[in-house]
Amino acid sequence: MASSGDGNDRYAGRSRDHHGGANGIGLATAKLLASRGASVSLVARGKDRLEQAAESAAGEIVRIEAVDVSDQPAFTAALGRLTAAGGECDILVTAAGIAQPGHFLELEDEVFRTMIEVDYLGTLTAIRLVAPGMVARARGPSSPSPPVPAGSASTEPPPTPRQGSPSGG
Repeated sequence: MASSGDGNDRYAGRSRDHHGGANGIGLATAKLLASRGASVSLVARGKDRLEQAAESAAGEIVRIEAVDVSDQPAFTAALGRLTAAGGECDILVTAAGIAQPGHFLELEDEVFRTMIEVDYLGTLTAIRLVAPGMVARARGPSSPSPPVPAGSASTEPPPTPRQGSPSGG
C-alpha cells in the first residue's frame, strides 16, 4: 500500500498480527495500520466475524485465521500459517479477551480459568512466539530500540518507582 508521506512511512511494508481483531480496538487498530501501508493479519475465534471484519476494512486486511487463542497448539499452527503467508511479525497487537459479567462470589472457578486462558495465556503464547524473531531482526514499533508488542508486554525493564509515588514510598 502506498505511503501517505505524512511521517507514517514506518508502517509501510511492515507485518502486523492482531489477535482479537474481529471487532473493537483490535479491528480499529488493524484498519488504521493497514491504511498506513502495513500488511495486516487478524486472528479471532469466529470465522464469519473475521470475514466481515476483513470486508469492512475495504480490502486492507490481508490474512485471517479463525482460532481460539486459548488452544495453544491450534493457535501456534495458525501463527505459523500467517508467518508463512505474510512474513515475520513486526508488531503484535493482542486484543483478544473475554469477560463474564456477574458477581465475583457467584461465578464458578471455570469462568476465571477461561478468562485466564484467553486474556493472559493467549497473550503470553503470542508474545513468546513472535518476540524472539522481533528481537533477532531488531524490528518493532520503535526500532532500532527493543521491540514492544503493542498492548502486551515490553522487553524493557519496568520503570523504577519514584520516591513519594504510591509504589515507591
